[in-house]
Amino acid sequence: MARFCTVTSARLGLVLLVICAGRDAAAQTILGPVPWQMLPYCNVVTLTLTNTPAGFRLDGTEDQCGAVKKASVVGIASPNADGSFTMNFSIVTPWAKAVHVSAVVSPATGHGTWLDSIGHGGTFAFFQTVAGLPVRPLPPSSVAPGTITQVELAGGSVGATEVLASQVQLRVSGACGAGSAISAVLTSGGVTCVPIRADVRFRSASLADQTLGPGTTSITGWGSLTNVGGGSYDPATGEYSVPSAGTYMVSAAVGLLPNGGAPGNRCVVIFLNGVAEVGECQDAAAVFESQSATAVLALAAGDVVGVRILNNTGASFTASDGAVTGFYVARLH
Repeated sequence: MARFCTVTSARLGLVLLVICAGRDAAAQTILGPVPWQMLPYCNVVTLTLTNTPAGFRLDGTEDQCGAVKKASVVGIASPNADGSFTMNFSIVTPWAKAVHVSAVVSPATGHGTWLDSIGHGGTFAFFQTVAGLPVRPLPPSSVAPGTITQVELAGGSVGATEVLASQVQLRVSGACGAGSAISAVLTSGGVTCVPIRADVRFRSASLADQTLGPGTTSITGWGSLTNVGGGSYDPATGEYSVPSAGTYMVSAAVGLLPNGGAPGNRCVVIFLNGVAEVGECQDAAAVFESQSATAVLALAAGDVVGVRILNNTGASFTASDGAVTGFYVARLH
């Protein structure tokens, strides 16, 4: 018949209940139940330690800071080379929220330190019940943060309803039609589209001889036209209307014949909506050469640009194609 023997450790103040299976049988030692407070919190763990070949089996409760329902505790304590014991145990609350705790305890004092699986820790205080402390925090779910990895996830188990769309980009599901491009991707996977600006280029060349009297005269004798992007050219006025808003480079070059040395000068001028923008001039006695002007303009759709000659010599002369000539318009952006 088994008999029970009580052994008291004066150093620890613990009561050892020895269950003797028989006179010659090995004794099984049961230590406890003994309490540890998980400072800096009010939670108290009360454990019974039963010796096994590997150390001690841990069984007991966690008082939930005096709550009516206690949490269950189970684990094992293993000896370390330095004489301390590592106590690893799991606390399962009445709400099925589990937390794993590791405590290192000194047999000389019964005290130690603890750390749980959600990152909280402190002093593992033997036989203490300090009042007025907060409750040890629990994870918001039964799974401790950072414990789920790719190994725990089944293939295809996480979809759009399981992720936070404000932080995780969903698969792009939107598309832009012809003539537009994606400018932004929404959290829902939709897209924002903006129009693609088509290439806009206009070039006129092969200028026929044109007599230019005193005053301002539009150059209209262009014979070779290249028009890309939808703008319109009016041969009667020699002016080009841009198809869309943007920044444009407008350039003109006209060959000017001398006019017998009359005083004054002749200017090649770029006009915007009938108003002079920029021009360059040469005197009346200059030999035949190409005179040019260039401007970079911010234009709206429908704005009209053209090239005119300003003659203030008081005598007529001729614009000719015998030198570099042309009227160019190109959208930069």
